[in-house]
Amino acid sequence: MSEKIQKQLESLIARINQLDNHYYVLDKPIVSDAEYDQIYRQLKILEENNPSLIDPCSPTQRVSGGVLSQFVQVKHDMPMLSLNNAIDEHEFLAFYKRTLRAVKSKTIDFVGELKLDGLAVSLIYIDGILKTGATRGDGSTGEDITSNIKTIRSIPLRLEGPMIPERVEIRGEVYMPKQVFANLNQLALKNGEKTFANARNAAAGSLRQLDPEIASERKLAFSAYSIHGVDNTNLFNTQIESFKFLKGIGLPVVLQSDCLSTFKNCIKFYEDIVIKRDDLPFEIDGVVFKVNSFRMQSILGMVARAPRWAVAYKFPSQTATTKVNDIRVQVGRTGALTPVARLEPVVVAGVRISKATLHNFDELKKKDVRVGDTVVVRRAGDVIPEIVSVILEKREQPSEPYSPNLDLNSDEIEKARLVRKIIHFCSKQAFNIEGLGNETVAVFVKENLIADFSDLFVLKKEQLIQLEGFAEKSAQKTIDSIAKSREITLDRFLFSLGINGVGRVVAKKIAVILGTLDQVRNASREKLEKIQDIGPIVASNIFDYFQSPESIVIDELISKGVKVEEFRSQNEAAKKGFFTGKIVVITGAFESIKRNDLTEMLENYGAIVNKTVSKKTNFLITGNSPGSKLEKAQKLGIRVISEAEFLLKIQGN
Repeated sequence: MSEKIQKQLESLIARINQLDNHYYVLDKPIVSDAEYDQIYRQLKILEENNPSLIDPCSPTQRVSGGVLSQFVQVKHDMPMLSLNNAIDEHEFLAFYKRTLRAVKSKTIDFVGELKLDGLAVSLIYIDGILKTGATRGDGSTGEDITSNIKTIRSIPLRLEGPMIPERVEIRGEVYMPKQVFANLNQLALKNGEKTFANARNAAAGSLRQLDPEIASERKLAFSAYSIHGVDNTNLFNTQIESFKFLKGIGLPVVLQSDCLSTFKNCIKFYEDIVIKRDDLPFEIDGVVFKVNSFRMQSILGMVARAPRWAVAYKFPSQTATTKVNDIRVQVGRTGALTPVARLEPVVVAGVRISKATLHNFDELKKKDVRVGDTVVVRRAGDVIPEIVSVILEKREQPSEPYSPNLDLNSDEIEKARLVRKIIHFCSKQAFNIEGLGNETVAVFVKENLIADFSDLFVLKKEQLIQLEGFAEKSAQKTIDSIAKSREITLDRFLFSLGINGVGRVVAKKIAVILGTLDQVRNASREKLEKIQDIGPIVASNIFDYFQSPESIVIDELISKGVKVEEFRSQNEAAKKGFFTGKIVVITGAFESIKRNDLTEMLENYGAIVNKTVSKKTNFLITGNSPGSKLEKAQKLGIRVISEAEFLLKIQGN
């Protein structure tokens, strides 16, 4: 009997490893998430019933053991080298010419690789099984982070293939995808916790968690860039061949160019990456150019702690200096208080900015930013402006450390929080109440007309006419707009409540699975956690909200006429429509429809709308000035649909 169960276990593990390889390495998933989860559950149940037969390399064992007390040091077999940098085309040309002179040749083949902005790690496999994962450390000695490395789904616990070396070292970069980083910081802000300054810090902090469970929740990724400790005579002779070998044994690799045989080709590859940088799902800070031939690499050798055969061609600076004119406290929709610096306007990476986040008061104190300081600012992830550091040499005297406005008492804070929550409640993606902007809601709260969401639905025209800025016509228009919003779909309603971690996408997934408000209110933590992309933290936030006194507002809303519709994930057109189940990306400006409306329309017709173009994208819908997404889609052979063609497709559904 045990032999039969053993074969079942081996079969399920092999199947999951195959699916993981297609998803994380080949970027070509071959089953739905639901089917994957079903296979994974089968394995887990079988292992729970037969604990003596559990394979240490089983996918279920990625998070195992308890919390570590400390990390132990690991000596690298061979040093993990740094790279010399080229900061502009002139410096890269100098490196290129120097390399040609060293090998006494007029031409040489290079390979360009994306320089991921993450944390370099070393993986040791013995007989194909992952034994050790370590940080780079000082280049000679790193830290043993094996428990955390095993939580990264793109790193195989067992290598696959016919030519697995007895002992091999794989080096690569652990990083945090942009969307994961954004979600992590958004959740931290909602919970009033400290945010990470950038994705690299978040990845490094996650890898150095002593609790593997926490590391697992961070959803890190990995890409390999080199292989060591093997006799490659019969395996590969070039960088490109080594990458094919790495892919063949189940490892994801850094995105790499074809052979670049001229300086002009290298520059073209670099410039193409600069254009595509914003659309990549992860952060990069340059392109690494390596001599393709390992024989040539050996001839070139190393200097100090860097190879002569490679250089990191960094991207242009994304920072600028400016002056802090003021520091104010901003209240988020969940009540979190965030210090924000008001800046002398400055252009950073082509964008004019006049304010920058200081994340939280601990970060403000650590950086010691003061009004009047000259500071270095950047666009974090090329999106959110933030202060990097203070230029102390330019600090004006006298100067005092910043302290929050003493007039900002608890009553004012609570009112500010209420205003933010109600603004979110009225927003387009929630109740979509027209005419209730920031200033209007602030007046309602200041005049004590509303103390929670439900009070909006019992406002009278006579009350509004008494307020400054309201005449009879505008007052009636506001009352009509509120009345018009009484009927709302379940997903929009859940989003409107402002529960920590429940954004628009998560709200829709909950609505699709559970269907009715009663089902959501009565759902257990375990049931919520089973919904795709809802981890234990968000599941607890949802469960705790509906068990808390705060949720009484839901009954108040219903008693005042709000009707929450049962959610129907797909209408009849969506069930059999052109876009059903297709992954769609939108780019450009549209003449006859707003982008938010276009997204909602696509989702109603069963489409999955993503932000970035990838191999998995089915269609790119383009408006005017489509940008780099169009170029990428054309290169990948993805079907491009114009605005006019889209409208025809919808009419034909």
